[in-house]
Amino acid sequence: MKQKSTNTPSRLMRPALIGLAHAFALVVTAAAALPSFAQSPKRSELPDALLKDDAAEIESSEDTISLLDQLSKGRYSSRQQATLRMWGSRDELRDQVQRAARDSNPEVSGRAKWILDQWRRGTSPGMPPRVMRLLQKGDDPAAIVELIELGRFADAVVAVQESAQSIEFERIKQKVTNAFTMRFPFYIEHAMQDDSLPDLLRLIDLSAANKEMAVCRVRLMDAMGIKIDDDALLPSAAAQWVPALQDEAMVAIVMVRGEQDKAIELAKESSNDNLIRIGLMLGGRWQELADRSIKKTSLVDGDTSEKSSDQSMSLSEITRWVHVLVAADRCSDESKASQAIGVLSKVPSEQEGFGLAWKSLALHGQMELVLKMLDRKHPNELVDVALAASRPEAIFEKLNFRLSDLDSELHLWIDETIDKQLADIALLQQPAGGQGENRRGNQPAIGRRNIRDQVNPDVPNEAIIQLMGLMKCLLAVGRDDAAWEIAERLANEPLQFGPSRDPRPLRDYVVQNLLSTSRSEWVFQLVVAEDAKTVSATAQWCAARLLDDTESMTLRSMTDALKRLYRQASFPERFSMACDLLRGDMPQGFEPDRDFERLYEALNSRASVGFLNSRMPPLDRSQINHDYVKFFARHGQTELATKCLSDLARKGDLDAFYELALYEASSGNVQRADQFFDLTWKRARANGQSPGLKRFREADAIAGMKSLVGRWMGAKHQGDNVLAADFRRQIDLTLCSPSTEFCDSIAEHLADLGAESMAKEVYEVLLPMTAMGSAEATEFYDVARKYSTMIREQDGEAAVRWFDLAVGGTLESTYFRSSAYVTLPIYIRRWALEAAIDRNDRVAVAEHLSRLNQLDPMDISFAEEQLPKMRTAGMTELADKVFDELFERGKTHLKRFPMDVTVGNNVAWVAAMNDRRLDDAVELSERTVFLEPDSAIYRDTLAEILFRLGRKKEALHIEESCLLDDPTQWHLYEQVSKYRDALANESVQLPR
Repeated sequence: MKQKSTNTPSRLMRPALIGLAHAFALVVTAAAALPSFAQSPKRSELPDALLKDDAAEIESSEDTISLLDQLSKGRYSSRQQATLRMWGSRDELRDQVQRAARDSNPEVSGRAKWILDQWRRGTSPGMPPRVMRLLQKGDDPAAIVELIELGRFADAVVAVQESAQSIEFERIKQKVTNAFTMRFPFYIEHAMQDDSLPDLLRLIDLSAANKEMAVCRVRLMDAMGIKIDDDALLPSAAAQWVPALQDEAMVAIVMVRGEQDKAIELAKESSNDNLIRIGLMLGGRWQELADRSIKKTSLVDGDTSEKSSDQSMSLSEITRWVHVLVAADRCSDESKASQAIGVLSKVPSEQEGFGLAWKSLALHGQMELVLKMLDRKHPNELVDVALAASRPEAIFEKLNFRLSDLDSELHLWIDETIDKQLADIALLQQPAGGQGENRRGNQPAIGRRNIRDQVNPDVPNEAIIQLMGLMKCLLAVGRDDAAWEIAERLANEPLQFGPSRDPRPLRDYVVQNLLSTSRSEWVFQLVVAEDAKTVSATAQWCAARLLDDTESMTLRSMTDALKRLYRQASFPERFSMACDLLRGDMPQGFEPDRDFERLYEALNSRASVGFLNSRMPPLDRSQINHDYVKFFARHGQTELATKCLSDLARKGDLDAFYELALYEASSGNVQRADQFFDLTWKRARANGQSPGLKRFREADAIAGMKSLVGRWMGAKHQGDNVLAADFRRQIDLTLCSPSTEFCDSIAEHLADLGAESMAKEVYEVLLPMTAMGSAEATEFYDVARKYSTMIREQDGEAAVRWFDLAVGGTLESTYFRSSAYVTLPIYIRRWALEAAIDRNDRVAVAEHLSRLNQLDPMDISFAEEQLPKMRTAGMTELADKVFDELFERGKTHLKRFPMDVTVGNNVAWVAAMNDRRLDDAVELSERTVFLEPDSAIYRDTLAEILFRLGRKKEALHIEESCLLDDPTQWHLYEQVSKYRDALANESVQLPR
């Protein structure tokens, strides 16, 4: 109900009630565009004077006092006008309004508090009614975020300033920071369109809540050409930060600006050991870091004997010794490195930090010590590390499987393993027992309970795990027959493990272990039992992992759709058909001319049956996703692939719009591509327009930014230099984003598009940021690996440095598969070896070769590529020595494991590439081909050796048969051409 206006309200009610009523009216009616305490006019009906800058009308203190008096005196309309004027004159009247809010007159204080509340929400008299209503719906933090979404950065600045003393201020800063992290590209667009970049920058300055925002502010100032004083590098908001965050942000800013030495000094001033370590690490000051790290340990005098094998250390102490090893190894301080190795190798297996200890030793080539530390208590790690390091004999020895007994005892080993798993299941199903259950005494019941406590129901028992390790080892040494017997027996046993509420079949564990082996294709044979009606989520995921561009739910929906095409087919048959189709093969009974269209229709209709357990959500009406776009394209069904893409676009899928833009661009339709890119941007921006921060997704910003890059490249292609420059300016500003995840994705995208210089600039900011730890999930390892891969050809030394930092510098914070602690340092040493050969550094070459031998004595990749380069660089004697040692190790290995065709082929191929020991190599290759006659790869090796021995016709004959068997391999075409050319040249040179 509207309140009637009166000239003498005090005569009708008490002043206190009047003031409260007016204050209440102000709050209630603020949902309209302007506060109307009674019958206030619409904005369009207000005098023009009220819509102008009120500061010009308040020229003296007397005017101000008069205006304040008008809040409680005179006509009601006068009091309303005074409220509006003060609301719109924050800069001039802020102090007076704050004093008025404490006035004893209820109406004065009520009106003043309402004005302060509007300022906190960022509302202003000239704001559109729709915006005003939107801002009145939520709390202060939500209202400020709405202002930012609308591009009203100046209003948001006011709101943040007015909230600085409120209890909500920390929450406001966090919400604003989150919004900038998720939606930065769209805020930059607003700021550029409205010429409000200074307001945007001021808002970041006032509301930054982490180091990412602090770096964003500085980078934005640099991009805007604003000079930054060294004493003003931190944002204003940092005054309320804890000192540790201030130090971290300051070091990050200085690092990003390229002042590495200054950053190290700042880190030292902070006395933050982690900051100091990161600074020294990124600065390459390894000797200083080694000296500093060892001083932090409890053992300074170098007497490693003080640490006995049964003496425990704290995790922090183990970590300090790891830091010593990392630094000492990189500055060739052999004394400190040896000291650290001695300590770390004695960490007990039950000690917290044991994993960190053995991993650091593995990274630094101490494989014998690592395999000694890993035992039957760590069978998974033992198997992965031993196989990655080409030491399968360690597995047989540690797991107590005698290779000589394999053929006669394997059946017994499998039976005993199954019996042990059955016994554990039975034990878990028995009551635990307890006092009073056994009349003759409690000891038997207690003993049974203690045994139960040693059984972990969530994983298979130790015997199963060890047998899986044996299976992997057998596959690695060429005993596929024995490995298959283990896999098939265990997969088909009706055994389960895991908690009773959600038991898992043992089949799942078998297929999971097969994923990382040379026979991963066995997964498709074992993933579903012959009489199965369903498949577990784990088994389905394992199968999907082996299929290109296939998520688990895609495999599920494909199998379900095939039921409508082949109603008589069993579930295993349909699942197998789905796997074949998704792999790119044509299953038996599938008619392409008819069934692809039917399959598309089935995928677009409601799924009637799901085949996973009942807790899985029902399938949606349409199962079309981006996997199916690629699936139909892979099978040459371009029209159906386009239909799928259009279906996704109609549902508002951003990636679909972007893919359509790429398709148009690749077809030469630049203008139409630009329209799709623009539509992608607008859709991404609109996804954040619904209420609530939960609407914000990083994917929207990434998709929008990719479309912006597409428009920029299109403008360049069309020669529109002005438009291209505008887009480039927007891209540069947007890449100042505080989101490391966003910047990482866009840097990778730019590199893929060939814009490597732009990507390099982004990575050089991300590297120090993520090295210090990111507020998001972005790992330093991921960023450094991508960066080093991108720059490897242009700057091999820098690539090695960053890749090494990615692995060695993140030991305690990044987790890999156990085998990666062998394979990753191998990759690093291969790169380092190549760089050392290029600069003709013979000492470094010898050092890298030695470490590679320590890590994996059977590694042939470097021998194939780098040994010929060494000869070209004048290091023939060393190259020949390394080759001969590798070849002899290969022959020794094959004597022990004669069925290992992989090693046999690899050693023979290396001999061919180095043109040495060819007579021995042909024997190895012929045996390999005898064991695997269907392998085009192995026959190609034999052909190359024969060619180098001068038996060119035989080589050509073998290579042509390889090409018939595997026509997709371009290498085989090149080989056939080479052999034909050589034979043709011989015939030309023969005398007539």
